[in-house]
Amino acid sequence: SDVCSSDLLAAGWVVDDVGDPVVGAHINISYGDADGTSQGIRTPKNDGFVTDEQGAFEVRAFSSHEELLLRVIQGANVGPRVAFAPPATGLRYVLPRVGEVVMPVTFVGLMRPEDAVFTRTDVATGAVSGSSAGDRFVDGRYCWPAIPPGRYDFAVRALGSPTPLASVAGVEVRASQVVTLKEQVVGAGVDAVRVSVLDEEGAAVEGAFVVVAPSTNATAPRTALPTEAGSVRLLVPETPCELLVVAPGFRRQTVYGVRDDVTIRLERGLMVRMHVGLPAGALVQQEQLRLQVRSSNP
Repeated sequence: SDVCSSDLLAAGWVVDDVGDPVVGAHINISYGDADGTSQGIRTPKNDGFVTDEQGAFEVRAFSSHEELLLRVIQGANVGPRVAFAPPATGLRYVLPRVGEVVMPVTFVGLMRPEDAVFTRTDVATGAVSGSSAGDRFVDGRYCWPAIPPGRYDFAVRALGSPTPLASVAGVEVRASQVVTLKEQVVGAGVDAVRVSVLDEEGAAVEGAFVVVAPSTNATAPRTALPTEAGSVRLLVPETPCELLVVAPGFRRQTVYGVRDDVTIRLERGLMVRMHVGLPAGALVQQEQLRLQVRSSNP
C-alpha cells in the first residue's frame, strides 16, 4: 500500500505552451488509467506539492506501483494525466494556456439562476458541455473558466429544455484572455408547467425523470429532471410541448400537447435481473464489468 515517505517519485518543471514557467500549480500523483479511472496515492500532501517561481516541482512519497500518472492543476485549468516510471527526474510538463468567457445575464419573469443551464459548443468538433449556475454565476455574470483556445458558441437554456433562450455564436477564445459577451436578458415568454407522476393506484412515483421535447434533434443538450415526491416544476420556452417520463420499474410514456399542469400515470413494467458468474482472474486490475441495455418500444 502507499504510505507517506521521503522517496523521490518525480521532479521537473511545468511550463505553458510558449515555454514560460507556471508558478503555483498543484502537482497530483495517481495510478490507474491515464484516459479512464485513476486513484491518488495515499499521502496527505498529494495535493500539496506546488511549483515554485521557476515552475520547478519535486514530489516525495512512497508508492509500490511501477508506473504512475502525473497531472498538473492551476485553478480551473486541469492538464492531462501523463504516465511516468518513478523515480523520474527532469520531467517537462506542458500546461497549455487557456482563456475565459464571461456572460452578463439578467433573468426576468419566472426564470431564476437555478433554473438555467449554461452551455458552450466547440465549433470545430461540435462537442457540447453545460453546467448549472452554481458558484460560477456571481453578481449577474456567468463565467466559463479554463477554455482551450478556439471558436465557440455560448447559450443559456432552461433546465430540462433543449431550446436556447439566448445565444452568442462564433466567439473566438484566445489564450490568457478574458472575453466579456454582450448582456443577455433571459426568461421572457417562458411558461411554468407542474408535472405530477403517479402509478396505476394513484401513488406518487419516486425516482421518475421528465425530459422536455425528447423527439427534437438528438444532439441538442438536455437534462432529465428528477421528480421529488413524484412532482417537478418545468420551465418551457413554448407550449404546447412534448414530455417523456421514465422511471425504474415502469413503462416509459410520452405525452404530447402539454399546455398546463399535468398528471401522468405510469404502467408498471418488468424488472429484469441478470446473474453473472465470472471465473477467477477474468478481470485484471482496474478492469470493470459494464452491462449494456438495449430497449425498444414496439
